[in-house]
Amino acid sequence: MNFAETRHLIKRGRLGASEVLGALIIAMITIAAFTAYAGNLLNQTKSETTSITEALRKGIIKQGQLLTPLYHWENVEGTQTRIEVSIYNYGYSEVKPSFIFIDARPQDNYRLTDLDGNPVQAIKPGETTKIVAVAPYVVQGVLSGKGYELALFGADSIAYVWWL
Repeated sequence: MNFAETRHLIKRGRLGASEVLGALIIAMITIAAFTAYAGNLLNQTKSETTSITEALRKGIIKQGQLLTPLYHWENVEGTQTRIEVSIYNYGYSEVKPSFIFIDARPQDNYRLTDLDGNPVQAIKPGETTKIVAVAPYVVQGVLSGKGYELALFGADSIAYVWWL
């Protein structure tokens, strides 16, 4: 082997090492970029999962508020209509009414009582509460026997609507 052939082999060997080293550098850059992208994607997924979990948790709380009318009674007294609705709270959160509507008309003259007629502030879980409203007009659905709509809007911004 002469000097030219040896020099050619050394040069050729270095050329092979450079190609391997270049491939390793490119692989490391690719792995680093993928790791950064995957980490960002994982953080984004984690925050979305947290917000979904929070929404579900809030939804479960709202599902825990379940009011059901048990009976209702109406009586027309001159130009007024007295309405009593007995409501049972099957949920596990109390409901404090903010507004009561009868046939989409707001009612200012209403009160909550227990079954003995004692005033209460909220419809408590596992208890029956009466809503006693006196509408300053004759509710036409009561006269016609076709019924009327009662809407209760809670202090927690949840609406309950019943056709009675």
